[in-house]
Amino acid sequence: MRSLLAEILSMTLQGLGELASGYLWSLSSPILSRHPSILIALPGLAEDRGAIYGSLAAKYSSMLYTGEATSPRDLLENKVTAVAVLLGLLGGLYVVLLTSFLGNPLDVLAYFLVSRGFTLTLVIPFNAYASFLAFVKGLNVDLVVVSTSTVLADITSSISILLTFTPFALIGIALMLVTTYKYSKNVGREDLLRYKELMVSSIIASTLSTIAGFVLVANEAQNNPTLLFITPLTMALNGSASMNFSSWLGTALLTGEVDSKELFRSKRVYEIMLRVTFTTLTALTLVLLPAITLANMDLRGLKWALLSTLTLRLVMPYLSMVVARIGFEKGLDPDLITIPLLSSLNDIVTAQALTTMAKLI
Repeated sequence: MRSLLAEILSMTLQGLGELASGYLWSLSSPILSRHPSILIALPGLAEDRGAIYGSLAAKYSSMLYTGEATSPRDLLENKVTAVAVLLGLLGGLYVVLLTSFLGNPLDVLAYFLVSRGFTLTLVIPFNAYASFLAFVKGLNVDLVVVSTSTVLADITSSISILLTFTPFALIGIALMLVTTYKYSKNVGREDLLRYKELMVSSIIASTLSTIAGFVLVANEAQNNPTLLFITPLTMALNGSASMNFSSWLGTALLTGEVDSKELFRSKRVYEIMLRVTFTTLTALTLVLLPAITLANMDLRGLKWALLSTLTLRLVMPYLSMVVARIGFEKGLDPDLITIPLLSSLNDIVTAQALTTMAKLI
């Protein structure tokens, strides 16, 4: 029981952070209506950002535990930080290129430069200092820092939508250029190739998540502030649900707790599936119901989010089982391939479910 409450609390806290992003998205509705290409790019950029900076925080954790780094300065000056910055730049430019086939690339490029400038300035130092502090206090760095830094990056990037077409954009672009040069001036081709699996994973995830952005724009989500308000929260919580289930599934297959041939008939698998569904629906209701009421928004938004989540929790676990089984049998790394792939597929299904519910209800 205590474990279940801890899971609900963790997801609720994550939801509160993503709620801030949703509020900023809804405020940005007029901007996104004039520049829909930015909305197309938002999920892809978020997926790339999460993959790179989440992996960086996880790497910081390993460096602290092994003694490779003993201070935040050691972490920031390590070449892995420079590689992460450069990989993030390449991944973001890839999303800009991808979006150019669907909309105006200059809008997306301007937004990317501004948002990444502010994000780099805040998130990289935060990762280093928060990882060190969590390590010193005996906390789990992976659980505490990765999710917090992801939410911080999402909020910073959402604020950047409001700043992209203002004079403040010049500050973001300047920060982007200075920070990128500072961290990556000594990175060589061989350094990047050491992380080629992460690059491939990030490209696959970004491509699929950009499709989710296209689904939102194709269904005119940019003109619906209530839909924009609930989208980051619903995507994030369902993404966490899919990742939590997939992570458990991968571990269960590796340890033999679940037989890959009995995956679809395992009672334990369905117990975890129901637990994740209950946790997600509870956290979503706890966060969204008072928020929509206080913000005086259309209560249908809560129905869209809950029904979409219920649909996702009926569909995504089976997709997770298929992907996890194939990945396990082929020996793929679940952290680098399976989980990012499912997270991105979750974005597409969430976008389609939310826009469909908004049309039907």
